Amino acid sequence: QDVIGAPASIPAAAAGLGTDDSKSQPQPMQARADIRTATPRDQLREQACQSKSKVTKKLLDELNSIEKLQEKMKQQLAQNGIPVTDEIPYEVAKSKIESIQREMRSMLEDPNQMQQQKSKYYGLEEQLTKYSTAMMMTEEWAEEQERLELEWEASNEDDNNAALRAVRQSIPVNVRNMSEEMLTTQASPASKTLPKAYAKRLKRVNVLQLLRVDPVAIERMHPSLLEGLRTTGLTLTERRALHQHLKSTAEIWESKKIDKSQEK
Repeated sequence: QDVIGAPASIPAAAAGLGTDDSKSQPQPMQARADIRTATPRDQLREQACQSKSKVTKKLLDELNSIEKLQEKMKQQLAQNGIPVTDEIPYEVAKSKIESIQREMRSMLEDPNQMQQQKSKYYGLEEQLTKYSTAMMMTEEWAEEQERLELEWEASNEDDNNAALRAVRQSIPVNVRNMSEEMLTTQASPASKTLPKAYAKRLKRVNVLQLLRVDPVAIERMHPSLLEGLRTTGLTLTERRALHQHLKSTAEIWESKKIDKSQEK
């Protein structure tokens, strides 16, 4: 039969007379896109982006505040005559210091040149301060100072121990509880009585009495007791003895600096 005579029950699409489905139904890609933007996951992602932007804004605000504070600190340091040095590598700063020192020494050797180039000499002093400050801020400088200190300790260990033995022999064990008269009449650990002048000195320069105190007890002393001890007039031998006696205690004190309650 012809198409025109097709029964009404035949679908219109089969007869070639169907309607435009593209207008009546959404395209598959468009439908998926609409569904995707409406999913809870996309909503959460959008909220996360908004939250991230808030965090970023907060970080930028904090960074701006820090930069403003840094500028104020630089201005205050400059007003007080403290130069703000740039970050300079250790080797570069050390080389610059050596060259500046050589140039300054050459100028000092010639008085006429010194008089003529005073401004240049002062400029060299400023450069020397700049590079010295920059060098002391590096980790390499701190490591070198620690190494030099250890070398000094090792090279002076024997002399310090000898000084400690010599000074301690002339001080009675309970010197803190003895008067000057008792010091001159009672024998010291070396089986000798102390001269009156030295007995008086032990009481006046009372920091020497620490040589007869256990380092553990010294470590527990209140800072005010230690600050009240007099150190005027100590000889090199006595300083060596005190250094050796307090060395272990000083290491404990140094380790406690990070604790603000015990820093002093």
